[in-house]
Amino acid sequence: MDDFAPIDLNDDDRRTYSKLCAAVHDFSMAVEYGEFILKKGWNAHAADRGNAYLLQSAFVTAMLVSYGRAFTQSNGWNDFPKELLDLYDAGELGQHERFRELRNRVYAHTDPREFKVHPWTKVLISVAPRHHVEADESR
Repeated sequence: MDDFAPIDLNDDDRRTYSKLCAAVHDFSMAVEYGEFILKKGWNAHAADRGNAYLLQSAFVTAMLVSYGRAFTQSNGWNDFPKELLDLYDAGELGQHERFRELRNRVYAHTDPREFKVHPWTKVLISVAPRHHVEADESR
């Protein structure tokens, strides 16, 4: 008997299997980005000097978009199986919801609730969301 043989899946199972394989890749990348943020000790804010905030922003964006990609709808694939979220404990589920919200409102899309604009004569005051997560959120 051949140990390496193709598995015959119906179309629905193939779409789910493909989605899960892509999700594993996305989760792996999110973990790598988070570990890099921790390794660098990045905790910069927009007003800080130097490139730390810029680099941190890029890695936080990459981490949250990669993580969230597994849970977004994909053309041709099934949705991520919701019953797998039942494996999360309460803390993990809270972190999951926070990451999804940050991804959808700040990092992958522009949500008007996150941007405050105050036009004045001769000046425009705008407040954009900071691209920052706490160290314990990067784990």
